[in-house]
Amino acid sequence: LARLVALEMDKALARREGVERPQRAAVRHGPSGIPIADPFAFLCPWQAWLDPPPRWPERLGNLDEPHRAAVTRRYGLDGTPPLAIPALARVLGTTKARAARLAQEGEGQLRWMRAL
Repeated sequence: LARLVALEMDKALARREGVERPQRAAVRHGPSGIPIADPFAFLCPWQAWLDPPPRWPERLGNLDEPHRAAVTRRYGLDGTPPLAIPALARVLGTTKARAARLAQEGEGQLRWMRAL
């Protein structure tokens, strides 16, 4: 850890002092090979508690627009980072209570669809 901190401190000081580092060539690899699942996706046992169930993205089309927007932005199902309730309320232009209720109702509807 001390080496990492020292390296980052050296970089920060070099940027502050205006010292430029020599640029290194970037390695470019073309897409090839067989795609595999991310082996590091579930290293922590609690990861499954944080991620939405895998079938939710395909069932989002069955929700009405407010619930779909809330669930999509809450969990980042559209490729954006997941949002906390206060940030979700700002994005949706509503109160925190309303944003939480929309997300919770949408999640409940998605869970119910799973049972079908």
